[in-house]
Amino acid sequence: MDWAKQFYEQQNKLIGVYQSDVQEYHHAKVNLIKQSHPTAETVLELGAGGGQMAVATSQTGYTVTAIELVPTLADHIIQLATHHQHAKC
Repeated sequence: MDWAKQFYEQQNKLIGVYQSDVQEYHHAKVNLIKQSHPTAETVLELGAGGGQMAVATSQTGYTVTAIELVPTLADHIIQLATHHQHAKC
C-alpha cells in the first residue's frame, strides 16, 4: 500500500490534479450516475482522489461515502466538502 500512497502523492505534487475545485464535468458525470441508477440514494467512492466527484455527487442529493488512502488527498476532500458546505461527504 505504501507504493500507492507514494505514487498518488507524487502525481499530485507534479500535476496537482487532486487539488482542484469541483468542475462542470464532475456534475456531468453525476448526471450519468442519475441516468443509469435513478433510484439510488447512496454512493460509495473508493479511491476518491481529491473528492471532486464525491462533492459533486453530494451536491446532487446523494449520500456519499468517500474513501481515500492518501492522507493529503483525504484532507483536500474535507476542505472541499467544507467549502461547499451543503455537501455531506
